[in-house]
Amino acid sequence: MVWVKLVSTSLITLIMIYMIYYSLVSIKAYRGNFKIAPHHKARTKFLVLIPAVNEEAVINIPVDDLKNQKYPKKLFDVYVIADHCTDKTAMIAKKHGAKVITTEMGLNVKRHGVGKSNTLDYGLHYLGLNEWNKYKYVVVIDSDNNVASNFLQRLNDYAVEFSEPEAIQVHLDSKQGHGFINKGLNLSFANCKNKLNTYHNIWQILTIYAGKCGQVRCQSTLLESCSLRSSEEESCTIPRS
Repeated sequence: MVWVKLVSTSLITLIMIYMIYYSLVSIKAYRGNFKIAPHHKARTKFLVLIPAVNEEAVINIPVDDLKNQKYPKKLFDVYVIADHCTDKTAMIAKKHGAKVITTEMGLNVKRHGVGKSNTLDYGLHYLGLNEWNKYKYVVVIDSDNNVASNFLQRLNDYAVEFSEPEAIQVHLDSKQGHGFINKGLNLSFANCKNKLNTYHNIWQILTIYAGKCGQVRCQSTLLESCSLRSSEEESCTIPRS
């Protein structure tokens, strides 16, 4: 049928345009000159949110890593948002040192989005503007992520060096393992960082890749503007206004 050919041709064309763009950016990235932020005294305050749904088997991983950050404890707080969990996610997170927000706390708000964004929507409403407005950035970590011990310090370094930029693009890597699939995943993440994301940094373009390495800035009207509600795949670092 004519419409089937039209749709398939359009899709192929779009894919080809994207691949050409990706290839050109990748080639350009090899010649990029990137500024590495030096160490700066810790001063940036972070609100770290970990959305979770029945993650009792892994929730201790990011919580422990964040607890062991080489960064002043007074400059960050870690909240686990346990969304309709039927397991021990909330209890384990609290035991390992995180503050916990649960849907059993009874906040009656209209929630938007699906998956991660829906959970973040609830958590941010629960905290309210008066609470999260105390922080300079909101950082979102997945419930099974490992977090490097210098993660918050390096975020602080770049925030200070570049006068609190609207966005900070962090490096996301995959967990090392064995097998063909895992090695392919590792290559994919490395490819994205070393080529596409790296040159986007020069152009000051935000890249959201695999749901965990994109950060965006918004004003203190976040809860009204629904900036976190567009996609389940957004992980964000959000400076307040």
